[in-house]
Amino acid sequence: MIDYCTQKFFGQKYDKDGAIASEGNICESWLDCLLQDEYYFIDPPKTTGRE
Repeated sequence: MIDYCTQKFFGQKYDKDGAIASEGNICESWLDCLLQDEYYFIDPPKTTGRE
C-alpha cells in the first residue's frame, strides 16, 4: 500500500529509507480511529496485500 501511494503521489517506486514519510506529521485523532479497525484484532496470519 505504501509503495502504491509513493508511486501515485510522488512518482517514485518506493520511499527509500522512509525519506518521504519522515517529512510528514501524525494526525493522532485519525491514527486512533484507524487503529480501531477490526484488522488489528485478528490473529495472524493476515495480510494487507491486494488480494
